Amino acid sequence: MSQVKIEVNPQILKWVYQLSLNTDLDEKNKEKLDDWINNKSNPTISQLRRISKKLKFPFGYFFLSEVPKENLELLNFRTVNNYEISNPSRDLIDVINHIESKQVWLSETRRNQGFERNIFNGGFIKNGSKKNFQQVAEDILKMLDLEIGWNIATTKDRFNLLKSRLENVGVTVMYSSYVINNTRRKLNVDEFRAFAIADEYAPFIFINANDSLNAKFFSLVHEMVHIWYGTSELYNDDFKSPSLEVTEQDINHVVECLLFPEKLVKEVWTSIGKDYDVLDKVDMFANDFGVSMFSAAIALKNKDFITQNEVNEIRDNSNVTGKEDKKNSSGGPNYYTVKVAHLSKDFISEVKRSADSGEITYSEAFELTDVKNQKAYDNLLKKLKGNSI
Repeated sequence: MSQVKIEVNPQILKWVYQLSLNTDLDEKNKEKLDDWINNKSNPTISQLRRISKKLKFPFGYFFLSEVPKENLELLNFRTVNNYEISNPSRDLIDVINHIESKQVWLSETRRNQGFERNIFNGGFIKNGSKKNFQQVAEDILKMLDLEIGWNIATTKDRFNLLKSRLENVGVTVMYSSYVINNTRRKLNVDEFRAFAIADEYAPFIFINANDSLNAKFFSLVHEMVHIWYGTSELYNDDFKSPSLEVTEQDINHVVECLLFPEKLVKEVWTSIGKDYDVLDKVDMFANDFGVSMFSAAIALKNKDFITQNEVNEIRDNSNVTGKEDKKNSSGGPNYYTVKVAHLSKDFISEVKRSADSGEITYSEAFELTDVKNQKAYDNLLKKLKGNSI
């Protein structure tokens, strides 16, 4: 018996086809979509189910009267370059959903385990909101057992140092270059660089790993300040919290206090000397502080060391969005070593504890740690045991 074929709104099919372009959907199914769009044939229910499963969107979307706009809370908070995300990519939607599912699980687990509310999330309120930006920055550093100028003194691996300190106070930091494990779905830094999910028990930060090392470090500091204020955000430039009178400008002032202490800025800038042009001086200054040239230029302009025209020149002549860090040609770390770093040691440890105690099944543990089977899960735990990242 032949299966019943149905008509689907061509606009929905075109939207689905666009989703498929950056995925591993096979050419045969893409050809079918093309045929349906051009009225060469109509799909069956089972064909639509297979495609919705492969592209990871709700099956019911095929039967909508217009192209869906998925309402994720983080998408209300805007992204880079001062424009709203009216049509976020499937990659962005999927990575938000993926990370939020981990965050929700960890938050519920910590509540059930009787954890106290997180001391870092919303620390701005807990430590008294009647403070200037410098005092706010000092409160954050004290909580993390760091001192003013820490990013200059620590030149080797600022990102992992800060990641470790944040996880010591219960803030989970994850990062990746792709959607889950799909290397064909590379995350776009022009769409987003990072996001933060504030939560009383399990605050999360996710970093787009396709940025440069200095840009990832800056994003981590930026999102950390959002968690301190207790506000979620998708990396943006003018977010205003609905519950606090805190603007993105306030966040940026605190970030500047954390990364560019006025006394050290003057000392470093003066020590470079006058034998270099402005671009070279800013480049050396940025390397000393562990940030991009553009971030350094803004800080220097705010402290009257360079002009706005010089900032504009640096913006126009530098790669503001950053590029993925170059890999060592001799090979990188073991796959599972990298996976432990990307997922967070503390998160994996909590998944292991929950699985071993019977609170969740091992299938659920595989899903939470993004592995397919017991062998891969065991390999991940072996790396976790002695991991030094």
